[in-house]
Amino acid sequence: MPTQQFIRSCSLVVGSGGGQGLDLSTLRIQFHVEHAVAGQTPKMLAARVYNVSPQTAARVDKEFTRVILSAGYDGNADVIFDGTIRQTRYGRTNPVDTFLDIYATCNDAAATFAVSSQVLAAGWQHADVQAAAVQHMNDAEAKYAAADAMGIQAGLMPDIPGSGCRPKVLYGMTRDICRTTAESTASYCNIQDNKLHFVGEADLRKKASNDETAIVLSPETGLVGIPVQTQDGIQVTALINPRIQIGTLLRLESSQILGAQADLSYTGINGGNLVSSGVSDESRLSVLGISPTGTYRVASVDFEGDTRGDPWYATAVCLAVDVSTVQTAKTLLAG
Repeated sequence: MPTQQFIRSCSLVVGSGGGQGLDLSTLRIQFHVEHAVAGQTPKMLAARVYNVSPQTAARVDKEFTRVILSAGYDGNADVIFDGTIRQTRYGRTNPVDTFLDIYATCNDAAATFAVSSQVLAAGWQHADVQAAAVQHMNDAEAKYAAADAMGIQAGLMPDIPGSGCRPKVLYGMTRDICRTTAESTASYCNIQDNKLHFVGEADLRKKASNDETAIVLSPETGLVGIPVQTQDGIQVTALINPRIQIGTLLRLESSQILGAQADLSYTGINGGNLVSSGVSDESRLSVLGISPTGTYRVASVDFEGDTRGDPWYATAVCLAVDVSTVQTAKTLLAG
């Protein structure tokens, strides 16, 4: 039975390291949360709260450092952002209505200020580089972040055998070292939920484990509009579901997806992106990336909502799990 999505649920709470907090959930809230597995931009929140008193706006600006946003529907609501307030703005939309803008990020001090100056002994592994980066990021968080920052922990890392035969020098911005490590391990580096992840490209296409259940998206379960194939993957929009996060397994009907237009200019060299199927003496082109099994993993997700308006969407870009969508014999032998 499809999960009933009825009666929106939204909670926006600002707080401080001293344990004090302020719940703004009863006011009108507009928000946008964005995060992607590719790139090192921290998870970001832009929220606008309407008709906040000048006294409350001043308290948020001067007293509070942390913001927690939960959204979804009754029975299926959870935290979609937990981070540090970086800027607030107080103004008016008209002579009557005021607003408070809150801009926040997750672990941006670690991504922006962390530096490394360390030598790993011979026999190091990529997990050792990750552990060193975590330590250096925590040093930056302790120095530059708010007192209630939760710190960084080691997250996912591809299991790559072997070790370095020579010492490894870690010197420079930690984010640059992480970028190099990601390239060396065929992974994407990002900080998510206070963890430094190196998400392997293969892991984004791995099939479901025995204890993993895919989220089925259909018009009955919150699918909005028609999924569209883009150069980055399958873009799909659904009603807000906090379970849709990076790496989440989704299931879509292939018949619901609008495929991308193939480049008809020259198909002899196509970068492994096109596959042709013979029809008599002609050929039909299609762009690879649509899974025949209908299973995908989320590579990026944005949440957009308005507690007194229409928007209440999760927009995700997904990659096909089925390896046959990546390359085929016809593609490899094209040209």
